[in-house]
Amino acid sequence: MIDIKCGKCTICCGVECFNPVLFPFEEKRFKKYSIKIKTPFQDIFILKRKKDGQCIFQNKGNTGCRIYKKRPVDCRLFPICLKFDKKGRYKLIMDKDVCPIVEKGKSGKKKMEEYLKKHKIPELYGKAYYYYIHND
Repeated sequence: MIDIKCGKCTICCGVECFNPVLFPFEEKRFKKYSIKIKTPFQDIFILKRKKDGQCIFQNKGNTGCRIYKKRPVDCRLFPICLKFDKKGRYKLIMDKDVCPIVEKGKSGKKKMEEYLKKHKIPELYGKAYYYYIHND
């Protein structure tokens, strides 16, 4: 799979970061751990957060992810982020402002591009993702 060489700082799981959006093929597996977001294009699902804002799968004491090996694709991508345009097309960008691994040049971006080519992202999903990010 993708090897991002995570330093386990858990910044990406924190309250200041992002809400992972589930890919269509992940929605069933994470159904009871997600929230439905309605968009004009299609419904999408994001992971729930704990009351303190941390990821629902973060270990107590912020010591890492309970489901690290089976975490959602959006989490696996980080620090690489999917950037969708209004037409649902995407490109991969590096989140240099949050993740300390980016500075060390250990991103795995090339492997992620290959992975995403295998899992075609539906255009409506891309539009819904864009709508969610830009209309939150």
